[in-house]
Amino acid sequence: MIRNLFGAFLALALFVLPSVTFAQNADRWEFRQFQIENDVFYVPYSQPGDRFYTSGLRVNFGKPLLDASDARDATPLWLRPVRRFCAACEISPNFSFGQQIYTPEDLENPAPQPGERPWAAWVYGSLGAAIDTSNRTRHDVEVQFGLTGDSAGGELGQKAYHELASRPDPAGWENQLGPDFGINGYYNFQHIWLAGDGLVGWDFVPSIKAAVGTMTTFAGIGGTVRLGPKIWDFPYSPNRPSPRRGAPQPWSELEVYGFFGWEIRAVAYNYFLEGSLFDTEPITVDAERYVRDFSFGVTARWRRYNLTYSVVHRSEEFERTVGTDSGVHTYGSLSLTVGLP
Repeated sequence: MIRNLFGAFLALALFVLPSVTFAQNADRWEFRQFQIENDVFYVPYSQPGDRFYTSGLRVNFGKPLLDASDARDATPLWLRPVRRFCAACEISPNFSFGQQIYTPEDLENPAPQPGERPWAAWVYGSLGAAIDTSNRTRHDVEVQFGLTGDSAGGELGQKAYHELASRPDPAGWENQLGPDFGINGYYNFQHIWLAGDGLVGWDFVPSIKAAVGTMTTFAGIGGTVRLGPKIWDFPYSPNRPSPRRGAPQPWSELEVYGFFGWEIRAVAYNYFLEGSLFDTEPITVDAERYVRDFSFGVTARWRRYNLTYSVVHRSEEFERTVGTDSGVHTYGSLSLTVGLP
């Protein structure tokens, strides 16, 4: 299956890269990132694959940085309030579309599975922006809106892929959550707090996150440590590409660095575990209110192109009463990002 995932990733990359526009045009949306996540796409742990958060895809487009000092500044209407409060900020608007799929461990069981992760899919579009108040401080904002249920395409996509990969047919999609319309807002703050130079450079970047909406509501804190020569820009994020230049131009050297990070979230609500806010009898499990992530990976950057592979190891998200373990989960993420010219 991993070979098939690499094949799909490379095929899309070859399709997208020739269409990337290099002209700096503030009115033109350009490809920024393709990301694929999967729970069999990781350095092996002692857990079964193909369960819980089992698959994710995301494609992101952005515009060149908007600079208030430029008389031709084309800040979109929905970002002008930000400009009024921070005239010197660099703003990079973006939009994305993506899909997420969640399943229980036993894919071949067509019956409801009480005490196990519910079947669910989410397809969404989003508007967002990276707002840099300095070279060391960034605020990311995003609003996602989308659909769950049959319209999200989880059953169609997973069954088609499993047939191509000669894997068992997922039989329980009749039990999925939805259909529902969802909207969610996200905020992420990062600040490059400590940094050191030498034969091997390093930095530490703490972060604060929050989300509110009909899909999830949480608050979290975390941090990332990076090790390697010639580290530029902010850490890789599985949710959003970096809009800034990878390095001062011209830049033709290969940059490779490793990273590890952690995050803890206080979760007030999770649609994918607790069902809809408006459903009187949702298919639910008892969600854990504190969830921890540990991640590590490697980034390789050359000129405008950034390839990142990371592994996320997640603590239990719900009280599991069936299955082979308590519900610890691990998934891998592969991302291709094209930076600004």
